Amino acid sequence: MPIPEAVRRALSGSRKYWPSDRRLRDAVRNQPFYFQGRQNQKMLVFQRLEESYEHAEPVDWSASDLSIEHIMPQAITDEWRAALAAGGEDPEAVHSELLHTLGNLTVTAYNGQLSNRPFERKQEILEGSHLELNRTIVPSRAWGRAEILARADGLADRAITIWPAPLPGVEEPEQGRDWSRLHAALAALPPGGWTTYSDLAELISSHQVPVGQHLANTPDLLNAHRVLKSEGRVSEGFRWSDPEDARDIREVLEQEGVRFGADQGADPEQRLRSDDLADLIGEAIESLTPEEDREFAWRRLVRYLRHFYHAEGGRLHYTVARDLATQEGYDPRGVAGFYRGAGSLAKDGEYRVLTEVGRQLYVDNRYLLD
Repeated sequence: MPIPEAVRRALSGSRKYWPSDRRLRDAVRNQPFYFQGRQNQKMLVFQRLEESYEHAEPVDWSASDLSIEHIMPQAITDEWRAALAAGGEDPEAVHSELLHTLGNLTVTAYNGQLSNRPFERKQEILEGSHLELNRTIVPSRAWGRAEILARADGLADRAITIWPAPLPGVEEPEQGRDWSRLHAALAALPPGGWTTYSDLAELISSHQVPVGQHLANTPDLLNAHRVLKSEGRVSEGFRWSDPEDARDIREVLEQEGVRFGADQGADPEQRLRSDDLADLIGEAIESLTPEEDREFAWRRLVRYLRHFYHAEGGRLHYTVARDLATQEGYDPRGVAGFYRGAGSLAKDGEYRVLTEVGRQLYVDNRYLLD
């Protein structure tokens, strides 16, 4: 028996988890692909999808400086909100439910230029791309739920052609929404930290309303009291699982180390956002291995600074900077040294800015990327 057929037969057993075509389509539409697997695994998926277009002049992936880009940006702007609302969408719902799904993701070397720009500007930039994954986005007249799901369905068709389903006859267990990622993130949420319903919703590509309902209706859910409203206040509807538990939720959080300000809101510096939660459960962040030598680490730093060098004014929104740090394999919470003293980057409100030190460092060492 040929090896591929033997592997397929072995993995098609009823106790193996190999998704059917139906499950794959559903996952491509609804699951946060951005938070799943290591960076090289996700890039391999994008490479196979791109190769399925059979372009006459294929891209050399090994020599390309490609990284994952959100088409609808992570930091949604007023322009994006207005564009989504003009199409009859609920901007916050579309953003929280579809932001990290495969239909809203692509690969490019122009993350810094694309950033949070309106869809029309992104179209202009992507039009010059050599990747069919990007060129197929350009004809869209807008970018909302319908376009993201249509692209997801098209990519799912290609994925089904590339990767076969298990052998026929394997029964599929019934499955509702998978809350395991949310439960794992809550269990890992440390004392002194807090998160929000919207952060959890973004982590699992849902909306904050069903997340709130799940937390309220799931007894004894570990650390559910550490989930607050977006402004850092306790939800009026929060109740302990034990109806006789009369503890004051804010007092409990303060005893755990959460700081509250004069506005009654929890300290935003202690908030764990969706990518922080993904890091807690071992997703998204791919750390350096001991075998990676100093030259590789230095080249990675130069590559990271290049995004700022080519960005307008050397400035990137902190969410974009954090996203790019993740793409390069950094833990975004471990790059504080970039901002200390005569660092390569400086903080300017919600933006991270390339300093003269950083600019000179990049100019002097960009030959490493040739």
